[in-house]
Amino acid sequence: MHRAPEPPFLLFAASEHDPSVEGLDAVAGMGARLLSIGAASWRARSAATPNAPTENFPGEQGRSVRLALDIGESLGRAVRVIDLSHPGDDQELATRYARGEPLLPLLVAPSGRRLEGLDSFVPAQLKRFFQAG
Repeated sequence: MHRAPEPPFLLFAASEHDPSVEGLDAVAGMGARLLSIGAASWRARSAATPNAPTENFPGEQGRSVRLALDIGESLGRAVRVIDLSHPGDDQELATRYARGEPLLPLLVAPSGRRLEGLDSFVPAQLKRFFQAG
């Protein structure tokens, strides 16, 4: 008998808004199409993380997201990345788990436990969080 796959951990972060493209609908449309193509390619390479490419997240937040993904993958844990700046189909999850002004990044276990903020995204703490399930 097959076991149902475990639900993924949810990893919330926020990409930066680029004001240099405001009002450029044609360019934005073309960029969205290219991003969509790039995202599809990225998704095909990464089954554990079916959402937002980590390149979209700035500085320390981006490094923390990549670290969480690497540790989660090494422990066999599925992680779903959700960009709070552009949640798309994940709006309901963003509303449910990232209300108000959470410290980002935010990692939510299937049990509902939370790990919030850059200071929490260190290897030992991430490993314990993923192992606890």
